[in-house]
Amino acid sequence: MYLLHRIIFTGLIFISWEIYAQVALPTFQGVQFAGSATIEDFESGTWRWDPWAVTSSSGSVSSSHAHDGSRGLTDPDWVYRTDVTFGNTAGKKLSVWARPSSNSSGRFYFGFSASASGTRKLVMAPNTTVFCFMDGGNYENYTI
Repeated sequence: MYLLHRIIFTGLIFISWEIYAQVALPTFQGVQFAGSATIEDFESGTWRWDPWAVTSSSGSVSSSHAHDGSRGLTDPDWVYRTDVTFGNTAGKKLSVWARPSSNSSGRFYFGFSASASGTRKLVMAPNTTVFCFMDGGNYENYTI
């Protein structure tokens, strides 16, 4: 395992058809740095808000997709932000919580260390019963 001294966290989230997700750390209060402030909890206003950018469909936020908070995100295409730096200190952790729909269709992609050409991603694919890490690649769907 190598240490990444600097990862630009782009808050990259892709939730494929009918996969409900809320990005969260162990407290499940939204995306945050361990022992620090929340990056995103999906609790504010009408989704999508700045500094999030959308590649096509932004999905929606509702109470039926919440985990511990009152709201959660469902069914967006690639959604990202580049205003957060993560990973420049050893021991930092970033976690995500995802819940597949009852019919287990679609996939969940959680991207990090992204650039304009693509991202590393953690993939949960209940439709093929695969959970894997993909290093590199663009912002498209993949056959697993």
